[in-house]
Amino acid sequence: MQSSPRVVVALAAVLSLLALCPRASGKVEVKPYLDIQTKYDDNIFQTENDTQSSGKFIADIDLSFDVNREQMFLSLRYMPIFIYWTDRPSDDTDLNHAFDGTFRYEFTPRTSLRIKDTFRLSQDAYVNPRQTSSDVNNDYIYNSLDGTLSYLLRPATRLSFAARWITLAYDEERLVALPDGTTQDISQDYDIYVGGLTLRQSLRPNTGLLVDARYQSVEYATQSRDFESVYAGLGVEQVFSPKLLGSLRGGYQYVDYAEAATGDDSNPYG
Repeated sequence: MQSSPRVVVALAAVLSLLALCPRASGKVEVKPYLDIQTKYDDNIFQTENDTQSSGKFIADIDLSFDVNREQMFLSLRYMPIFIYWTDRPSDDTDLNHAFDGTFRYEFTPRTSLRIKDTFRLSQDAYVNPRQTSSDVNNDYIYNSLDGTLSYLLRPATRLSFAARWITLAYDEERLVALPDGTTQDISQDYDIYVGGLTLRQSLRPNTGLLVDARYQSVEYATQSRDFESVYAGLGVEQVFSPKLLGSLRGGYQYVDYAEAATGDDSNPYG
């Protein structure tokens, strides 16, 4: 997994934010949760004939840690799931990890920062021996890290800069043979980098006008699939209730593909 070191660095950065927070008193909550289940699956391979059954024990852990202070809020949540199969050939365990982190900080009444991280690690390395086609290890890492820095220009005008990095990396390459004797990696691994600006003008207490500009770069394991895109547009945002937000956006996008034969493309979006 080539993206693994970068994912670890990103997670370490999110966790280290706690050390940078002010020492002011605030509310700290730690909530542990453990759920153990036993189940029986009469067809673990989902086949029509020659089915294989097995019991399984599931340990579902949920550990959350929240810090709420005057200028800062930090929420960390770790959710591993361990599965033990009593009668599954070759491999009898699965282990998956999930981590969610949210950090919000107000530097001044006008300036605020929000960072959110979503991490998933699947160690379901088992390969169904009854598949006719060859398969590979399906372990993977997924991570989505995004942040928004907002500045209040005027009481009704807010400028926000947002950036996001999304990565998906499988543990093994998926190689296919080419006519010239070489091999090509057709893995679904990718990295997506996004950066943009949003200007929000409040028209009424619950209604806002949006002006968006965004750049995106998508990189795959196969470089010929890479592309870059630029978006620009307008939008309207309406707050109907504390739990319901609606928005309507439209604009123009330009896409530049790495493959020369594909060229580029531009069209409206909405």
